[in-house]
Amino acid sequence: MKRFQQKQAYKKLLYSPVVISGLLVICILVTIAAIGMYQKSREARANKLQAQAEYNALMAQEANLESGISKLETTEGIEENLREKYRVGKEGEHLVVITTDAGNKKIAEEQLAEMAKESWWMKVKGFFGKIF
Repeated sequence: MKRFQQKQAYKKLLYSPVVISGLLVICILVTIAAIGMYQKSREARANKLQAQAEYNALMAQEANLESGISKLETTEGIEENLREKYRVGKEGEHLVVITTDAGNKKIAEEQLAEMAKESWWMKVKGFFGKIF
């Protein structure tokens, strides 16, 4: 009988509101910690992907620079670089520079903007005015 009473005492203690509340608080704290770890994991994964992309970009840049260096080690590469950078040519060669007329481009853009501002009624009147 004494054993039965001891078991009852343990059950009363185990199922008491204080113990259940304590276990609930512990469960909530563990859940919050798990959510925090999950968020840190996602952030670390995003940082890893960003670092990998930066690494790949730097490796591509390094390869590009190395090819440029190897190109500049040849006489043809030096000559090409000088021609591009300083617009020079060999003796007897002539340099032709092609430019666009910025004034005509600006006028065309202004006309397009003016046509876009024109109302639909003005467009209709203009259409019928051309016909009659």
